[in-house]
Amino acid sequence: MEIKNRYTGKVIYESKKETMKEAVEEAVKEKADLSYADLSKSDLSKANLLGADLSKSDLSKADLSYADLSYADLFKADLSKADLSKAYLSYADLSYVDLSWAKCEKTNFYKCKATEKTIKQIIKMMKFEIVEE
Repeated sequence: MEIKNRYTGKVIYESKKETMKEAVEEAVKEKADLSYADLSKSDLSKANLLGADLSKSDLSKADLSYADLSYADLFKADLSKADLSKAYLSYADLSYVDLSWAKCEKTNFYKCKATEKTIKQIIKMMKFEIVEE
């Protein structure tokens, strides 16, 4: 399995694992820098990505349901149309993340770091309404 840079196509991590999920988990365990990784459309459901460096990565349309992304660096990551249902994102850096059309049913965002725009996206996806005081 090869994990490639989303812009250059250059291999940034290579693994003998059979699935992308296993390869990404291995890379995270080895503290590999996965920033700019192209993981779009990957099945990463139930993956242990605790503390992963996925800043500026393409995770669009990825299945991250039930994944543990606690303490992950997702700065400027593309999570558009990703399935984050029941994922753990506590203490993750969600600054400037694109969550357009992402599925966030019962996602744990406890104490995550986020920009106002990201917080508004989360509120909108969770069907809350912002009321002015």
